[in-house]
Amino acid sequence: MTNNKAILFSAVKPNKKQEQGFKTFLNNKYNEDIVLEWIEDKSLNNIGVIAFKDPNRAQKFDQEKNRF
Repeated sequence: MTNNKAILFSAVKPNKKQEQGFKTFLNNKYNEDIVLEWIEDKSLNNIGVIAFKDPNRAQKFDQEKNRF
């Protein structure tokens, strides 16, 4: 995983609108083009976790239906 790649771990795959919202947020926050990959993790229920190679970039997101 490179520094510009983020992995979203969540129980449910985000829809296209949510995925684009995550990408836009991350691109704006880090001022670079972030590649987002999704990995299913049923243990997370209503929370999604985004992991980066750089642990200082880790962010947690509430998986509310229309948040993004």
